[in-house]
Amino acid sequence: MIKIIICDDNKEINRRMCEIINRAMMPIDIDYTIRRHYLYDQGFLEDVNSDGPKIYVLDIEVQNTSGLDIAHIIRKKDLDSPIIIVSAHEELADRAFRERLLILDFVSKFFNLEKTLKEDIELAIRTFKGRRTLKFSSNRVSYMINMSDINYIAKAVGERKVIIRTINKEYLVNKNFVEIQNLISDNFIQTYRSCMVNIDNVKEIDSSNNIIRFDNGDEINLLSKSYKLKGRLKDYVNN
Repeated sequence: MIKIIICDDNKEINRRMCEIINRAMMPIDIDYTIRRHYLYDQGFLEDVNSDGPKIYVLDIEVQNTSGLDIAHIIRKKDLDSPIIIVSAHEELADRAFRERLLILDFVSKFFNLEKTLKEDIELAIRTFKGRRTLKFSSNRVSYMINMSDINYIAKAVGERKVIIRTINKEYLVNKNFVEIQNLISDNFIQTYRSCMVNIDNVKEIDSSNNIIRFDNGDEINLLSKSYKLKGRLKDYVNN
């Protein structure tokens, strides 16, 4: 599921952008949710820190808080999600692009808002379709998460399900390990009979204690001798 995050303190503009986005998404066969915010507050930051692909539609200034400053915060943890800046001040567009925040577009609130925002949303969706994502359902909710956000995938003990552990969250998915194994990208390495890790997110492999530590502080002890001595994993253990 794609999360489209709007922040604008003008309630009418906020509502209008929500309606435009819903119309843009209507013919697109993809699950999405719109999260509306009126302040860059804790609730907004919780959405920023949540899992899954996101599209941001940000007012350039909300009650003395700069949308560009917020974009800097987003980019510290997320270089992938499209950011669309909206403003009544077109003269600020140059600044938005000069700050090297990988801004998708700068949209005027009062000139061709519907046409431009619709086109930008469609472009943002096309970029997601070109990325490596994992799609699955959990508790009757469909998810689409970037594979780069996954730390590891492991078989759930005593169940025909798998655990997908991301940087921020854990999902219990009604699929078997082999099914998931056939869907993931090449940066996943098998470390145990029923565990794969995203080697790009691994901070340290403690081969003496069979522990794998990840960049976000997670750690697992699913490292077996039979796997650490063969294949690509052997190269990482030896390093």
